Amino acid sequence: MLIRLAQIEDIPEVWNISQTWYDPIYQENSADGFLFGEPYTEQELELITKNGDMAVACKNKEIVGFFLLDNSTANKTTLNYIQHLAKIDGISLSGSICPRAQIAIKKEYQNQGISISLTQFLKSKASSRYDLIYSLVSKINPKMEVYTKSGWHLVSETDKAFIVALKVN
Repeated sequence: MLIRLAQIEDIPEVWNISQTWYDPIYQENSADGFLFGEPYTEQELELITKNGDMAVACKNKEIVGFFLLDNSTANKTTLNYIQHLAKIDGISLSGSICPRAQIAIKKEYQNQGISISLTQFLKSKASSRYDLIYSLVSKINPKMEVYTKSGWHLVSETDKAFIVALKVN
């Protein structure tokens, strides 16, 4: 498995993977996890890629997963994350933080440690820009354990989500 920074030509495949996990059926019934919030547009993915904030996992020439950091788009969910984080005692939005992260692996490649490898890779690449990375994990998403295995720790929670942080430095 090759883990590398995403390139512009990877965006259509990354977008297709993400769209699979935004399906409302996954949000209600899936034991495989899901993505929530406003999906990224291809233009937003291009900006994230140009900033060096996305890694992809490749098997042969197929992209099987991605991990992205969003500190640069005007995506509605990212802006909501920033507003939500600002309301939590003990969380400072000053300094080098990334308010949103997203990871998705094709179903047939899950449970192979790919998300952990992607997290470690992008964490090392992001260490010069960020001290902390935040993410929200829905309480009905069964993949919370994958986050903790990857080094994320719980910082707060709401009725519907866990707020997790990854220390980069």
